[in-house]
Parts: sequence; structure tokens; C-alpha cells
Amino acid sequence: MTVEEQIAYYVNLLVIQYKVLPNATGTIRALASEVVANQIYSQVLNGFNLQTAIGKQLDILASYVGAPRTIAGFGPSTPYFAFPAYSDTPIADTGFSFYADTTDPIDFWLLYSVVPTTFTLSDGQLRLLIQYLIAVHASDHSLNSIDLILQTFFGANCILIDNEDMTITYEHQLSDPDILFYIVEQINQLPHPAGVEVIVTEV
Repeated sequence: MTVEEQIAYYVNLLVIQYKVLPNATGTIRALASEVVANQIYSQVLNGFNLQTAIGKQLDILASYVGAPRTIAGFGPSTPYFAFPAYSDTPIADTGFSFYADTTDPIDFWLLYSVVPTTFTLSDGQLRLLIQYLIAVHASDHSLNSIDLILQTFFGANCILIDNEDMTITYEHQLSDPDILFYIVEQINQLPHPAGVEVIVTEV
């Protein structure tokens, strides 16, 4: 509904004897215009939509669940875009791709002069981390709920093993193409029942 349609709706709610009086309809139009306020409430509501939020909006949503935009001392093995020489062996798989390729390239851009000391999450990575932390905060930290979180966010790339000695093991696949697990491990947000030690193994 547009702003004008909303105002017209409230004006049309007038009883029949006042609909023909210009002062009555003008008063309702003035009051409805203030209430509708150019739909600013919708703009505010959309600003907190996790699926459409970007940049600073996403940073605010991230602060609500404790998701950091930057992680100090974290350096994942990110495949950066490269112009490899023909003599390079093995041939680098980072660079331009063909339109016929079935999967999009996952390369990131980085200057040779940049020496990163902190890792900055992209909007997509931060959005996924927010969704993950929402699921963790809503969890009761039972083995069943943790399994559901792992299945949702890591699929077959990570499984939980109950060692039955007050420890649990997260077994993570090195072939996992996403870095979400490493981010979660770095910020110490792997869920576990109270009093249970967490062990992480890579296979």
C-alpha cells in the first residue's frame, strides 16, 4: 500500500454524512498523514531484516548476538585472485572463469602490499555468522540440538562425537569449502553442554 492509499483508506472510514464535508475529510487526511509518516516505520523495520541488511545495518544486528565484524590474529587460508604465469606448477585455480563453468569462482581480492593482521568478514560471511549465533543462543545445548545446528550450517563437513567422559569432539572435514567453522572456532562459539570440554579434530 502506498502512502496515498493508506491516507485514502482512513479518509474513507468517515461516516457518510461527513464524507462530503471538506473540513472533515481534510482533518482526517492531516491526522492520517502524521500517523502514516511516509511509511518510516516500514523503513525502520526493513533496516532490521537480516536478509536485506548490509554494511552498518548488519553491524548493528551482529552486535545484538555478539558476532564480530573483524577477528584479530585470524588468518584463514583464503584463495585470493591471481594472475598465474604459464610456467607455474601446479597451475593455480584462482582467476577468471568461463561462462560455461557450473560453479562461481570463490576468489577474494588482495593487494600484494597488504599484510593483514585482522580478518574482516564480508557481509555474506557476517550474515551467516549471525544466523549461526542466533541458532546457538536459542539452543538448549543438548547433543540433539547441537547436532541440528551442525547439520544446518556445516552439513556433512562436521560431526559431533560424545566421548562419554565429559568431553565432546568436533570432527571437521579439511575439505570443507567454507570458513565458517574456523571463524566459529576462533571466536570460541562451538556449542557444548555445561561443564563439558570441547576437542576439535581435522580429518
